[in-house]
Amino acid sequence: MGKNALEASPENETVSVSLSRTWQFIQINIHNQGKVPDEIFSSFFDKYATFGKSGGTGIGTYSAKLFTQIHGGHIEMDSNDSTGTTVTVRLPARPFKNI
Repeated sequence: MGKNALEASPENETVSVSLSRTWQFIQINIHNQGKVPDEIFSSFFDKYATFGKSGGTGIGTYSAKLFTQIHGGHIEMDSNDSTGTTVTVRLPARPFKNI
């Protein structure tokens, strides 16, 4: 996901990654200033969905969706011209174990 965010980010713009945790969830937000093109917006997490990238396979966001679902979580994307794109991954938190 991070590589996708870098490649989709406008030149010289920042990509940010934040992590937060509650007792119930771990949340990861990945944000860049680029907007997801309309042509791919509705299929963003679909297998083989790609747009405008030479050599893109279209399995990056699809793999992230599968990984998230396997672990009982949720993934979503919000994208618009004014705020850019944020992909949010929310996973159930597991108790810490002493090793």
